[in-house]
Amino acid sequence: MLNKQVKEQGAGGLDTRDTNKITLILLGILLLLIFMDSQARRHYNARGSAQEEVLEKLESLRSPVATLEEGIAPIRQSAQDILGKPLGQELHTNQRLNPPDNPPELPPRETSLPVRDGQIFLYFIRFTGGTSTLVRVRRPVSGSSINAISAAQLLQRGPLSAERGLLNTFDAGMKIKDAWVDNGIVVLDLSESVGSNSAHIIKDRMDQLAYTFSGFAGIQGVRILVNGHRPETLGAARVPLPDVLRAAARRTVNYP
Repeated sequence: MLNKQVKEQGAGGLDTRDTNKITLILLGILLLLIFMDSQARRHYNARGSAQEEVLEKLESLRSPVATLEEGIAPIRQSAQDILGKPLGQELHTNQRLNPPDNPPELPPRETSLPVRDGQIFLYFIRFTGGTSTLVRVRRPVSGSSINAISAAQLLQRGPLSAERGLLNTFDAGMKIKDAWVDNGIVVLDLSESVGSNSAHIIKDRMDQLAYTFSGFAGIQGVRILVNGHRPETLGAARVPLPDVLRAAARRTVNYP
């Protein structure tokens, strides 16, 4: 009987159980394909809806932008009327960023001081009983004027060897970098050593400058710069530095 069943299977091919398995596998594949097609259609529809939503938002923004452009138009026209040229013409060039090839020349600085009767007066220091006094000495000068730097250099050199008892508060290391006249004020650009030594010596030094340059006609005072900048104080002693040094009410004497 067993031989009979084997013969029937060999003659007939697959039995009923194998056929059912194959049918189930094919059905599963068909369902999988149907599911994948459904997902693809849903993704495509969702993508299309997103694109439509973006387009709708862009369309909704066009109206405010158009309104903004309409509001800017009068402002742009007013700016063009003021500038005499279309707005933005210079913004796309380097003309605003780069200086002109030939900038306007500044007027030359006034550097000369008037000389009267062929002489000028310098002020030095004399100590008497621990108190300093300003002493005026005469210096002959040729010509009707003297350069401000030259006058400052004469003061820095100090008293002559024959002018005994006089002291100079300026040291030889101080550099006079520049000097000019600005509306009746002599501007001196000096090096840091103008603030050297004690507070008392610094104050005498400022009085030497103020009295010496105030002796020139039309000069009202002196402004001190240190390396091109005006400090509020001088030296380690932090002596207050006024904007303009003026000849104060201080006792002065003539040499000898």
